Amino acid sequence: MSLCASDKNIVLPAHNNRRFDSIMLFNQLQFYKLWNHFSRYFVGFFDTLPFIKILYPEFENYKQEYIAQKLLNEAYSAHNALDDCRMLMSLVKKTEKIDVLISDYFYSTHQVTFHDVQPNIESLEHLLRNKVLSRTIFKKPEDSSLTYNHLKISYHRDGFDGLFYLLSEKTGSGKARISNNRRVIQKIADFFLMKNDVITV
Repeated sequence: MSLCASDKNIVLPAHNNRRFDSIMLFNQLQFYKLWNHFSRYFVGFFDTLPFIKILYPEFENYKQEYIAQKLLNEAYSAHNALDDCRMLMSLVKKTEKIDVLISDYFYSTHQVTFHDVQPNIESLEHLLRNKVLSRTIFKKPEDSSLTYNHLKISYHRDGFDGLFYLLSEKTGSGKARISNNRRVIQKIADFFLMKNDVITV
């Protein structure tokens, strides 16, 4: 822990961080009563697994070794922690979408628990847990790269009409991007109305 004492606001990226690495780290540091000290220097985590899934839906699997072979045509030792970290850095740089990773796939140390990571209140997962979105609808924004912030901005620009335009926009196949069901969209609009949400830029 002394290695990080000279810096603050550090973010730890990892592949499948949200379901594995950060939870394991939390449990170990809690056991030794070091989590609070850790959180003074580390503000949160990035998870590159869902990030890569959104960018490359055509991949057969999302193990880091497979992704390295597909994107960089490189093989490496996944059992070497240093090589693993260096490769992850190279993969993120290769996507040229670091801004998306930062804005959409960050979660704070305060969200980590013994068993899972609590959803950010400004996330699609939060809408799912509050039954604003059904699981079927929830998957569609993930597949189309829409985020919570896109919904929020559309609502604040033009209320229900803004959301309807965004979500019912026709794709190349002629289908609605997410949904053209007015009842589904009204439920999202009602959520933002009740929340009295404020746009963060």
